[in-house]
Amino acid sequence: MRKVFIFMSSFCIAWHFSLGCNAVPPPDAKALVMGVESSRLQIPPSKMRLHMVFETALSATHNNTLVEFDGEERRFENIGSESSERGFFDGTQVGLFDGRELTLRNITDATTDAMFDPRLLGLTVIYSWEDTLSGALPYRTASSIKMVGLEDVNGESAWHIQIINESPSPERVDLWTSKNEDFRVLKYQVSFDGGYDVAVSYYNQKSSWLPSMVKSQSFSSGGMLRFQLEVSILEARAYVDFPKNNWTIAGLQVPVGTDIVDRRILRRIGTWNGNGIQPEAGDSAGSAPDPKETRIMLLFLFVISIIPFIYLINKKK
Repeated sequence: MRKVFIFMSSFCIAWHFSLGCNAVPPPDAKALVMGVESSRLQIPPSKMRLHMVFETALSATHNNTLVEFDGEERRFENIGSESSERGFFDGTQVGLFDGRELTLRNITDATTDAMFDPRLLGLTVIYSWEDTLSGALPYRTASSIKMVGLEDVNGESAWHIQIINESPSPERVDLWTSKNEDFRVLKYQVSFDGGYDVAVSYYNQKSSWLPSMVKSQSFSSGGMLRFQLEVSILEARAYVDFPKNNWTIAGLQVPVGTDIVDRRILRRIGTWNGNGIQPEAGDSAGSAPDPKETRIMLLFLFVISIIPFIYLINKKK
């Protein structure tokens, strides 16, 4: 009788525990990813000072960078070194000043400069200029998205979500978000044919809207470490009232007389005069064509066009 009582008691405890677990089902995977994206999109205009350490098997580089951003618009400046590199992205074009000249280019014409979207901290490893939140969280184009379950990440309970895309190339995104309702991403991993990238994020109370530190690693398909990158937020300030020209050439405070080169058309377009771009002397770009030159060109084209007819007529004769 005692054994039966113990068995029934154990069964009841297990049954009630099961009911308790089922009473709070896991959140919808897609809704949780959308919450992560929404929370990043709502980050207010902010200024941060970052320390970045990039390491390979052969070398390590350290860099301190001042980053300012307001939505899609952003600005960076290397600090604490002899380098005077700085740049802006106004949502349509990039401007880079290397200490000598300023170049205008598209967001796809990337360099190693820190022009990445700061809202992607912990959601990427490469930190490319053209990385976007929608690309890092591809739930809109996913072939499948599912909740794997609760897992431990650095001693904290996290929901593991898996996003799979079959095209344009096979890719899997694994996302671990805090069980608390704050949409913090604790771990992020992208797996593809050539290997996988993983980023682990750490938070403190002063920067709960973005991780205070992210440790990232990139591995080949054979498990060999390609590189690792550590990004730390040394200082952060939100709700910054930036000047209107912060995302312009004027906001970069380049010296008067600086050459301006537009890489999109592969030519020098003028110099900076303190208020705008002073066009090249004698530059006819945008001006009306010379009437005399136009007449000469039309006459030349006419002569060229009638030569075949004269040849045919003479051949028949």
